[in-house]
Amino acid sequence: MKTGNLSITAIVQKILTGRITPFNFLVLLGFIASLSLLYIYMQIYCSSLSEKINWSSKRMKSLRKENIRLTVEYNGMIKPERIIPRAIKLGMKRGSSYNMSDLTFNRDSGQFSRESLRNPLIDGQLVSNSSVDRE
Repeated sequence: MKTGNLSITAIVQKILTGRITPFNFLVLLGFIASLSLLYIYMQIYCSSLSEKINWSSKRMKSLRKENIRLTVEYNGMIKPERIIPRAIKLGMKRGSSYNMSDLTFNRDSGQFSRESLRNPLIDGQLVSNSSVDRE
């Protein structure tokens, strides 16, 4: 095995002839061992990183599928064709625009604002703005 202009046999010859001291040989051997350990560590690290990337991409795909499924389910649940018959069964009545008021929630105080609670009830039922334009 050649490394540049030095080969392993040339290094061994220099050691045997005494041109490389035992201390220099140990330093060289330690350097080679360090490089070998670094190479092995990097291989293991890259392998584990690759496994994490594969797992994350599989998880992302499954979460995207779940998101699509939940979006379809949500869209089915908020359809007026589904909500209006249930509201009628519960005895809710359609309100007029003068009976409507928006409910606003103040996040700072954690309460509903007083101005928006003037007429929240019509015949004992809470009416929202979204039902005005329907039917």
